[in-house]
Formats: sequence, C-alpha cells, structure tokens
Amino acid sequence: MVLVNVLAIPALIYWFVIRKKLIAVEQAAASGRWGPGHMTYQGWVPAPPGPHPGVWTPPAGWHVDPSGQHRLRWWDGAHWSGYTHDEAPPNT
Repeated sequence: MVLVNVLAIPALIYWFVIRKKLIAVEQAAASGRWGPGHMTYQGWVPAPPGPHPGVWTPPAGWHVDPSGQHRLRWWDGAHWSGYTHDEAPPNT
C-alpha cells in the first residue's frame, strides 16, 4: 500500500502541475510566439538561426550576379547557387 502511494504522488504532480505547463508551452510554440524550434523534455529548444540572424535576405529567385561574371545567378534564399543565366529575363 505504501509503495502504491509513493508511486502515485509523482504521477499526480505531473498530471495537475507539469502537464498544464507543457500544454501551454506547446500551444505557444505552435502559434509561433517563440519562433521556430521544437519541444523536448527539458522545454522549448529554438531552431538554429539562419545564415545572418536579424538581416533581411531576398527571396529565392534570379538576382544580379554579385560576382559580375554573369548577368543573373540563382539565389536559393540562403546561398548563391552555381546556376547562372546570361540573357535578360523575359518580361512577365
């Protein structure tokens, strides 16, 4: 009987105290209030920052080649690729 009571106390603490906090953290994370990351047993772990945190980067697409070797170079949103284009893009 004593053993059952000793094992039940941590379960009750988890159910009535810790569980509510974990649910609140998970809901806040899902709504994006804490930025990208994932939930672990220790709590919320943020995702690693992008290549230049806090600096605006252009969206993925064809942009003027920063090296000047070609007219356009493909930017994937984080890095310059090896894809280049030497003709003017068509007007859309």
